[in-house]
Amino acid sequence: MASLSSSSLASSRIRDLTSAISDVSYTTHGGLFRPDYDYLMRELNTLRSGVLLSDNYKEGVLEPFIRFLEGLKEGNQFDRIFNEEGFRSKEKKVIEEVAEALLQRNHQHRYYSSSFKDLQAFQAVVTTVYESSRRSSISKLAQTTLAPLAKWGESKGPVTFPITSTKVLPGINAGIVNLPPEYRTGGLLAWASLGHEVGGHNFLRSIPGTESNHTPGIIKELQEIIYASVKTHCTEGTEKLAEYWSVCAEEAASDVLGVMSIGPAFGIGLVGFFKGKRNGRLSVSGPLHSKNKSPKKLLKFSITSSNVFVEEISDDITFKREAGLFGYRQTPREGPETKEPMNYEKVFFSTGKHPVDVLRLFVIIRVIRLFIERIGKHITELHEEHTEHRGHTEHSIKLLEIRTEDAEHTEYSIEVLKKHIEHIEHEYTERRDFLEGIIREWYEWIRIIDSEVEKDLEGLKEISFEELHSISPPTTQPFKIPIALARKTAQVTAEAIALKPLQNLDEKCLMDVISWKVEDERIVDEIRKAIKDEECTKLPRLSYKEKDYARHIIAASILESLETSSNPYKIEMIFNKMKVYLIDAYSKISNRV
Repeated sequence: MASLSSSSLASSRIRDLTSAISDVSYTTHGGLFRPDYDYLMRELNTLRSGVLLSDNYKEGVLEPFIRFLEGLKEGNQFDRIFNEEGFRSKEKKVIEEVAEALLQRNHQHRYYSSSFKDLQAFQAVVTTVYESSRRSSISKLAQTTLAPLAKWGESKGPVTFPITSTKVLPGINAGIVNLPPEYRTGGLLAWASLGHEVGGHNFLRSIPGTESNHTPGIIKELQEIIYASVKTHCTEGTEKLAEYWSVCAEEAASDVLGVMSIGPAFGIGLVGFFKGKRNGRLSVSGPLHSKNKSPKKLLKFSITSSNVFVEEISDDITFKREAGLFGYRQTPREGPETKEPMNYEKVFFSTGKHPVDVLRLFVIIRVIRLFIERIGKHITELHEEHTEHRGHTEHSIKLLEIRTEDAEHTEYSIEVLKKHIEHIEHEYTERRDFLEGIIREWYEWIRIIDSEVEKDLEGLKEISFEELHSISPPTTQPFKIPIALARKTAQVTAEAIALKPLQNLDEKCLMDVISWKVEDERIVDEIRKAIKDEECTKLPRLSYKEKDYARHIIAASILESLETSSNPYKIEMIFNKMKVYLIDAYSKISNRV
């Protein structure tokens, strides 16, 4: 028998250094994208063959992206984008996001297959939430955009790049939704945020309309409606509050649409997400957003002799505290004390247009109450319909009872009608009890959300905003409003978003277009039973008009995670089962992704 030399033996064993390096690169850099033109084109070309991407996404994302990159070869534009400060900077971030989303589909070559399985679960939710809104009565109005591509990527939280962002690259026909990679293995409640990112931002920005200062028509319309509603219904010095809610219109509307996409579970999920992210506390104060002042980050650096103000800060830098030690500065003095401390203070930190946490939850509570009111009307209509039906049947029995001819047949007919009454009574009672059960449960979710808000308000009577008074030098002043007024403006905002007819929706309101229905609750109820059943390892067969259940799986998992249990691994078990069910749901829509 021929023996192998030590060098040939080593050669036969060590053959995949490239994959091992790729593993380190992915882990170190938090993604597969590298600003290397040849690498990127080579990897993207592998996606052209095989079944890694559906034809829709090849035609609507991959091919136009490759064409765009090919155009950057001339004049070394690709290298300039990633090496020259300010050169085509608007496209730089979008190139990174689209490239990363596509590269993560290459699970047969570069990407971990386990990560790709989790990505399938994530994509199932994104596709289902997005397409459920597009199947609504205004689907003909929505642009023919594809569901956003899901991707894992380093970020401070869930973030989306809707079609209005990605369209800076010609031909790209889908947005991107990003979750931090740590959400692959936990953070169940944080997955509720997909209702906000996909059902909210991505849906709103898929509705065509005349843009005003880069603001889509429907968002501009919501801003105007909210401003007018708050001014009309809240009379106590609400000019600044009306402006605040108007500026926050897209974020508030995305919260409303989040509830409409995955039900009241969205609100519970958001409470858990906020508290988990903010060390167990909801924010009860924040910057006062206004029309005339764009979001800013203003820092003051203090040393012994002077202060330095910085107006623009890189997104790569994170300051976890309001103030603290930044570092030490070398001084020109001689002797041992040649360093002096440099401290920082956040003068004004407005990184977006999100309302304060507690205000967002006031909005969500009002939307859940609107759902309860709608179900209450449904119960009333059901009762009236049942009473009328039963009355007609009882009247028919009375007419039969006074008949004298054909007694045997008459008796039989009366018996049939009495059984019919029993049947409709049972059916009515069952439907009424189910609806009343939904209302009781939804009131319980409201109570839980409200109690968490009250806990963090700690008896405060006012919400304090920080208003940017001047930029040079940076100065701020407090603006305080009573809690009762804050709650009232949030409720008015929620009603305006949900119930006001919109020109951009053919004079329909959002609640008529997209709404969490009784059938959705029935689906969630069945999935919750399956989650409880340890032997139910696959998504059960469900026979409803709705065929894609990913958003219901999220809702069921969130609600089930709140059930009292002595099992210390309960949350982990539910999270893992949720992913299994979502991967199963993905298999039914994979031809679309």
